Amino acid sequence: MNIIDLVSLEMMEFLIDIVDQTSKLYPKICHNLSSAYSLLDDYENSLKYADLGIEYCKNKRSFNGLNLLYYNKGVAEYTLGHKSYIESLDKSISFCNILEQDELKNVILHKCKRFYNINIM
Repeated sequence: MNIIDLVSLEMMEFLIDIVDQTSKLYPKICHNLSSAYSLLDDYENSLKYADLGIEYCKNKRSFNGLNLLYYNKGVAEYTLGHKSYIESLDKSISFCNILEQDELKNVILHKCKRFYNINIM
């Protein structure tokens, strides 16, 4: 990870500490932290922040962003050996369908196949 990525991670960690958990920014910061920790192969923290973002969306009944949070969760679960990963990835695809985000769905399906050899659907 380069210096820019480390600074970005530090900024996201700073923001998660100061942003109110009811703020609309909260799940976006959770997604970014989950992604950053995934890049660092720190899947425990990746899963932690994906779960925090999902919890926010469930409590606020906000569907926007759940597709990406469930994707992060599924990848973290897969690399940690949790069998629940397929359920999380299925939810990610379902939210893409609900939100009519076909391009994002195709990106997720492609990444699952290319990087993790996971076939969804």
